[in-house]
Amino acid sequence: MADSVNFSGLSSGIDSTSLIKALVDAKRQPIVLLQAQADEYQANITRMDDFAGKLTTLRSAAQTLATASSFSAFSTSTSNSDVMTVAASTSASEGNHTVVVQQLAAGQTSKSDQTSVSANNPFGLDGKLTLTPAAGTNVSVPVNQVSFLATDSLSAIRDKINNSTPTAYGSLSFLAVPTSGTKLAIDDKTYEFYDSGAGAYSGTNIGVDVNGATSDVVATRLASAAAGTGSLMTTIGSVITVKAKTAGSGGNLIGMTNTNAAGGTDGAIQMSGTKLSGGIPSYSAGLINSGTTAAPSWSLVLSGKSMGEVSAFTTNYTPTVPGDPKTLSFANVQTARDSIIDIDGMNGIRRSTNVITDVIAGVTMNLVDAPADKKAVSIGVAKDNGAIRSKVDAFIKAYNDIASYIRTNSQYDATTKKAGPLQGDLAISTVSNGLSSSLVNSVSGLGGNYNALSRVGIRTGSDGTLTMDTAKFDTAMSADFKGVVDLFTKNLTTGTKGVASQIMDKVDRWMSPVDGIVANRKKSLQTNITNINASVTQKESSVTLYEASLKVKFANMEQLIGSLKSQGQTLGSI
Repeated sequence: MADSVNFSGLSSGIDSTSLIKALVDAKRQPIVLLQAQADEYQANITRMDDFAGKLTTLRSAAQTLATASSFSAFSTSTSNSDVMTVAASTSASEGNHTVVVQQLAAGQTSKSDQTSVSANNPFGLDGKLTLTPAAGTNVSVPVNQVSFLATDSLSAIRDKINNSTPTAYGSLSFLAVPTSGTKLAIDDKTYEFYDSGAGAYSGTNIGVDVNGATSDVVATRLASAAAGTGSLMTTIGSVITVKAKTAGSGGNLIGMTNTNAAGGTDGAIQMSGTKLSGGIPSYSAGLINSGTTAAPSWSLVLSGKSMGEVSAFTTNYTPTVPGDPKTLSFANVQTARDSIIDIDGMNGIRRSTNVITDVIAGVTMNLVDAPADKKAVSIGVAKDNGAIRSKVDAFIKAYNDIASYIRTNSQYDATTKKAGPLQGDLAISTVSNGLSSSLVNSVSGLGGNYNALSRVGIRTGSDGTLTMDTAKFDTAMSADFKGVVDLFTKNLTTGTKGVASQIMDKVDRWMSPVDGIVANRKKSLQTNITNINASVTQKESSVTLYEASLKVKFANMEQLIGSLKSQGQTLGSI
């Protein structure tokens, strides 16, 4: 009860509450100092986090300069961008070329001969349209077969084509009779040729007898053996056309392999069109009104999804009822053709696209037009010193950010007469010295004129930051490009590590979460905070007991003084 009721100075006239508070505050001063120290340690952890972020940025900048491919930056030029544009990758080489665009690539477009006044009224077709790659063009393009009903409109026919699933086909030609023991894998079945004259077939595959057979007979026997397997085979003489399963792997997949008894290939069997995958139509359909709004004339238009001569296709409409006069035929409005260019005196280079990537190594030519005058276009590929210089600028900026941060947080303030919070920090000084040694010293093991950053115009100023003399840097690039590359990169042949490679290695070591100096410094600071918090907790308990004892002592004093005053008053009244 004594602690909850305050009779401070009631008898003595002393403000014991204020006196106790002053004594307790004095007792708590070591705690206040410890808490301030803990706050400063926590602030330094935040500073180390900021410092680590800047080191990470420097490492990223160094990484863009650490390999030879980093310096493979090229600029391109073209004398006529209306005819062609040019781009270069890191695998390009410097050079100038002369190109004549003789022809642009185009895909086939075919328009139906039959038209309709409405895209949505029944068109009256009852049959099947087959879209097939033109002979000798592209065996890797599956065949599309689409069935129509008489009630289908042109819009419905268009949608059926666009949503159809192509069918994969392959071709088998028997040039001779396969040897006994040869295996032929088609879809998910394996057929094995055997000679019944030597005994009945005892294998686990589907047996095909070659006894007494010619190549035509073998083809017929194989097609018969495949009946019911899902791989539809039709024969014409010794040639078999194989249609893949409608639900094979990957939509429609036909993968044919031919293995003889010795593990090789049986030359008697010739295959083509193998491993064809379906699932996506190779053609697209659309509708065009070539009439007027008042008198429309809707046509069905088919286009190959690829370009070049390989996109050529043929159409064949088969009515359900033979002799049905309602038909569907097409006329080409755009013939499939390859792009054709002449380059540096080499004429007639053909590609199935207008974006040519495999003629000049590392260079992409985007063909835009084939002018009638066939005037040559000059294109150039040159080292892009500006792009390389930008990477070096980013590296310098990242380092300067670190140098400024260290200087700001470490320098002595003459006004406040206080040192910066990171002055004397071992981690900071280790990193600072390590960076300086790589940036100022010559690269060990590197000969030539450009074995230090100062040799290429990159110098350290009085404030510790780097500056670049761009003219001197460009001169070095022109004089000895490889020497400048080696100054920054790791040479895989000699093992010499350039400046950027050194910086990456050092930052990785400093930033290691296991034993890196930055991580260890943060751990040390956190340990200090933990120890201080434990000490504060202990001292707070001591202060609490001290405060309680003071309150008891002052309460007893007040009681004693009050008693003495009472006795004095009693004696005074006698």
